[in-house]
Amino acid sequence: MADAPCAVPVDLRAARSRSDPGGTLTAMSDATEAPLVITRAHAAPDVVLTLVGELDPHTAPTLQSAVEAALADDETTSLALDMAGLGFVDSSGLRIVIAAQHDAEARGCAFELRSPSSTVQRLLQVTGLTDHITITP
Repeated sequence: MADAPCAVPVDLRAARSRSDPGGTLTAMSDATEAPLVITRAHAAPDVVLTLVGELDPHTAPTLQSAVEAALADDETTSLALDMAGLGFVDSSGLRIVIAAQHDAEARGCAFELRSPSSTVQRLLQVTGLTDHITITP
């Protein structure tokens, strides 16, 4: 049974939030910067968060909130981050990914990264995370 769509678009500059029935979370640090759009697909017990945009200090808190919400659901047994649409990730984004893996494992949930873009895949390799996190092409 699928969850009802939920969304919390966030403009971090103005620190405002509003609901949107589209099932999307959005964070934007500046009107000229690319936002991070997170779409949640939930087919119990699996949750997939699809990420599109950039994962940086301004947008990482939105991913953290989405991961926390997914793991707060007692039915969730698997969490995947689909990274095909990420064009940029920095250390703050990696910190959230590592924390998500630890939090999922602490709850007994499977965790994986799906389809990282070539740029993100290279970052995961350079940092050695490919040896510690399940990554599926």
